[in-house]
Amino acid sequence: STESSGINAEYGESCCAYDLPASCLRDLFLRLFNSICIVNMELIEQTDIRKRKRADYSKLSPEERTLKRKLKNRMSAQQARDRKKVFVSELEQRIAQLEKKKKKKKKKKK
Repeated sequence: STESSGINAEYGESCCAYDLPASCLRDLFLRLFNSICIVNMELIEQTDIRKRKRADYSKLSPEERTLKRKLKNRMSAQQARDRKKVFVSELEQRIAQLEKKKKKKKKKKK
């Protein structure tokens, strides 16, 4: 019969947890999703969150623009060097761990 297979003849498939028709669950889900989207949009409008904008350098002289660009480039280069230093130290630690593991395995074989 259709009831033993979990299908409600009147509404189509039913949800086993609440025995609600699948179409009803879809409607509930869509309503909840839409209300969440509306609340999120209202929160964004209230907090005035916007996309990040680029700095406006049009009012600066060419020398000031050059200095700002050089300073920003120096900072970026330093950050890259710092990241590389951390990465290399993590690799060295991993190498040391693997070498210890290898020595232990060699001792076990002997």
